[in-house]
Amino acid sequence: MRNNLYLPLFISLIFFPTLSFSQILQDRVFTAEQLKADFVVLKEAMKAVHPALYDYQTPAEFEERCQTVEKALKDGMTELDFLLQVSTITKSIGCAHTITYPINNKAESKRLNKLPIEKRDTFNYLPFNGSFRNYRLFVGTSQDSLLNPTDEIFSIDGHTVAELEQKVVEYPSSSEDGVGSRLKDFFAKEGILRKVYTTFYPVKDSVEVELGSQEKRVKQYFKTLNAHEISAVPEPAYDTTQWDLKFREDKFKKKYAHTFNSIFFYQHQEKDVATLRIKSFQSDSKKMLNLIFEDLKAKNTKNLIIDLRRNGGGDPRPVNTLLSKTLSKTHTYSLAKRKIPSEIKRNKQKEFFLAPFFRSILIGSLFKKKKEAGKKVLTKTIKPDNENGFKGSIYVLMDGGVGSGTSMFCAILKNDERATFLGEETAGAAQVTNGALYFFPKAPNSSISIRIPRYKFNHQITGGKKGRGVEPDYIVKETIESFKNKEDLGLKKVLALIEE
Repeated sequence: MRNNLYLPLFISLIFFPTLSFSQILQDRVFTAEQLKADFVVLKEAMKAVHPALYDYQTPAEFEERCQTVEKALKDGMTELDFLLQVSTITKSIGCAHTITYPINNKAESKRLNKLPIEKRDTFNYLPFNGSFRNYRLFVGTSQDSLLNPTDEIFSIDGHTVAELEQKVVEYPSSSEDGVGSRLKDFFAKEGILRKVYTTFYPVKDSVEVELGSQEKRVKQYFKTLNAHEISAVPEPAYDTTQWDLKFREDKFKKKYAHTFNSIFFYQHQEKDVATLRIKSFQSDSKKMLNLIFEDLKAKNTKNLIIDLRRNGGGDPRPVNTLLSKTLSKTHTYSLAKRKIPSEIKRNKQKEFFLAPFFRSILIGSLFKKKKEAGKKVLTKTIKPDNENGFKGSIYVLMDGGVGSGTSMFCAILKNDERATFLGEETAGAAQVTNGALYFFPKAPNSSISIRIPRYKFNHQITGGKKGRGVEPDYIVKETIESFKNKEDLGLKKVLALIEE
């Protein structure tokens, strides 16, 4: 997702580090004393800044986990070892916006920038993504024409599927909000294996892959790729024989250039149903959403499917716009900010010194100030759009890739009892989420840091289980057969409900 310069409130689900793991993480070693000093800085920053540190754990449990990490820190540990240890703490918080990852220090960044582009990332990558389904591994998307996406993988350079899946669990990505494994399951399906494999098993020019079918297995060598040869994962498309993709002409593309690849609007060619597919909530999506809902009103469309699968969030303004188009009654949600103590602020990653200040002002401009239980909070009231709001039946498709502002949208809309929800439980929590501004503590020795959110959002809903995501009215899970046949069970279920 394009980074929102105005207000990175609900970032697209950054479920894993945006920076590639460099060989430095495995080559550079530290003493136990150095790592313990670093860990103290990171731990104290979390305690002072994180707004939801004790939502799903007690202070005593947090301290006990930290003590376990401190005991594990030994002389000769690599930066990757330290990263994995710290990530056990950030994962335990239950906040998808809290991430442990390497931020190279200034000197290291300068050294890397002097290198030719092709040498900045010297890792080799698998020529396929790898996709886990029910404890089995398939090729998924691939850059090698000899590989079939539905070919089953049984081992890679001797590493079994069980071993590889365990590495996905250990990978230092963030967890879902609250408790559970819904985000981990989503990661495994969506092709994180390539990044995980390179992190734990740096590969050479080729890898030996045992693949095929249950009846016939073969071992083949495949050439690995560098970072510049890897293609982006394509977005699943709707069947053009049934769905007419609207607003895609060149004139429209130029006018809505920034949101053109994040919002897709389809009209069924035979049924009275439209689909609004939103990949992420971009900052300037409001005009495009207004145009779509004007079209829905003009055609008096009776059924609307909002497909939010794999949508990790984005800017709050289009989230609010979509809520205004779909809610039946007014709703207010709130957020509260944590201040950074001066002694903690000294140990922070440097950034443009006015950036947090301006972002804070922008956040304040979007919300109204109010007092709740003697504390200052910000509130946002969403009113239904009586002119162009959708009046027909709404169906929402969601999965474990839904988080942040997208899960907030689902939670508020479900609280309104306005729509039918299908698919899988969201990674983002139903009741609360965190985000907005972030604090990056700077450790004195290693380059490991933590992205700590400073705002906590209360969705102000009456339902939802603590620590769980938004749950669907109809659970629809993909099967191995539907994966192989590229069958969209969620969409199929929606159309069946509409027919009823």
